[in-house]
This record gives sequence, C-alpha cells and structure tokens, in this order.
Amino acid sequence: MTWRCFHCDDVFTKHTEAAAHFGYADGATPACKIAPDLRGLIVFMRWQERELQRFRQEDSDHARKFYSIGADHERARREAEEIGYARGVADARKEANS
Repeated sequence: MTWRCFHCDDVFTKHTEAAAHFGYADGATPACKIAPDLRGLIVFMRWQERELQRFRQEDSDHARKFYSIGADHERARREAEEIGYARGVADARKEANS
C-alpha cells in the first residue's frame, strides 16, 4: 500500500512513515506543512500525538497492565470457585454413598 501527500508529493510505502508524515489523528496537519526541515521534531511530535490518542482511548501501557491484572484476578477467582464447587459435589457424593 502506498500513500501520497498532495501537499509535497512525497510517496510513503511504510505505514510508520506515512503516519509520521500525516499524523495519527484524523485531521492532523501533515509534517510538510508544519516544519519540513525538522524531521526529528516531527517524529517526536507524532509520537506524542499517538500517546495522547492512546491515553484518551484508555489504551496506554499502564491501562493495559491494570486491566490485565484485573482479568488475571477474575480468572483465578473463578478457578478457585470451580475447585470449591467440585470439592463440594465430591463430598456430597461420598455422603450419599455412606
């Protein structure tokens, strides 16, 4: 897939390069219109835009870790509950057979 900027006519074949030029958010200003001679600054600015977008979507690394810990806890709770239920059923069968 290729992307072409109609402002500067540059063509990008990699998604990361296109995103750095066009931005991650809808309606972002292309890099060639911001500061064509400051590529390092543009790359850093695009990284910040992406981090801000992820933060707003609650998709930061910290949020992922937080939800992952919650999911692990819920899985462990459910497994412990199932083990307890199975133990109770086994005890009830023993009691019924006695």
